[in-house]
Amino acid sequence: MSDSHSHPEPELRLPEPLLLNTPRLEQLLDRSALQDVCRSFFESFGMPVRVLGKDGSLLSSVSLEGDPMLFGGRERELPIVYDGRELGTLVVGPEPFPERRNNLDKLATHFSRVLDALLFSGHRALLASTMHLATAEESYRELAEKNERLQQAYDRLKELDRLKSTFLATMSHELRTPLTSIIGYSEMLASGMGGELNATQREFIDTVRNKSDQLLELILTLLDVAKLEQDKLRLTLAPVDPGELAIDVVHTVSPAAAKKQIVLEHRIDTRMPIISADKARLRQVLLNLLDNAIKFTPKGGSVTLEVTAADFQRIVDEGSVGAVLLSAPERALQFLVRDTGIGIPIAEHERIFDAFYQVDGSATREHGGTGLGLSIVKRLVDAHGGIVELDSAPGCGTEFRVRLPVIEPEN
Repeated sequence: MSDSHSHPEPELRLPEPLLLNTPRLEQLLDRSALQDVCRSFFESFGMPVRVLGKDGSLLSSVSLEGDPMLFGGRERELPIVYDGRELGTLVVGPEPFPERRNNLDKLATHFSRVLDALLFSGHRALLASTMHLATAEESYRELAEKNERLQQAYDRLKELDRLKSTFLATMSHELRTPLTSIIGYSEMLASGMGGELNATQREFIDTVRNKSDQLLELILTLLDVAKLEQDKLRLTLAPVDPGELAIDVVHTVSPAAAKKQIVLEHRIDTRMPIISADKARLRQVLLNLLDNAIKFTPKGGSVTLEVTAADFQRIVDEGSVGAVLLSAPERALQFLVRDTGIGIPIAEHERIFDAFYQVDGSATREHGGTGLGLSIVKRLVDAHGGIVELDSAPGCGTEFRVRLPVIEPEN
């Protein structure tokens, strides 16, 4: 029963809330700890105690149900108020002996203070947990937003890359058509089909032809890059004699080396087997490497091409963590291009094969070029299943090693 005596009811209040929303009593109290406290209170003072939620649900209770001494006894009810809101009710008793009324009030006040401490502790724990969850949610939200922005940027870059490749292919094709006419007409003029030319006119025509050939080579290079990026370049495999190919390439670049007074040497292992490869693309690889070597080697330097046998090991990924292994060594063919040029800074080694990248990208750079040669080399070697290795440092020259697995032609 409830005490009907009219005197001020003590209220159980918590400190000012730190959370915007008032929590429920069930959120602030650990039921197991609350039950232990109620049991200890009962064992110490022999006084039953109950804690009820706002909806009247029983959160904890310790009593002597069925004991005749308790029937008809007096109870003490204290509202549990938090931030001006009633969260539940504390019920102490019943106390069957009227002479012990003051004892009941004291015990009720005592337990309310114990409960106050429990609520304060629970509130701090709830606050810490809520703040932790809020921080985690905010971090997750920020991470999700960053991931979304990164995905959008990645998609945009992919689209820009596709548009760039399409643009290169389209423009290169469109530029090649009128350039073919320019080359054709300049050749006809040089042959005298338009009349006799004096020395000055012939010099002009020769200049037009040379520059047209350079422009055509650049356009073809851009077309190759576009095809490689779109994975549309297909290799035409056929039997290739590595030594014969190397000598042909050396003869091609000899005039450029002689013009800069560079010593051009070649060393070829005559025991190299005939291999299956795309001869035109393999020739393009060697030409690009030798052209670069001659371009960046000062007057009086040297450039060497070596063709030898070597070992080749593929990296095998079994698809699980720690399962990246080296396969058994295979027979390989190695083209080595070494120069005594200016060298490449170690910090630039990883980017040197990027399309359009140049170590000296300034407008006043000494050496010309588009920055496509090494990118094409890397892609063509990859297409053959090989690898390109670089060893270089400023002032120490440069050495490129191209290793291709030996694939013998089918009979």
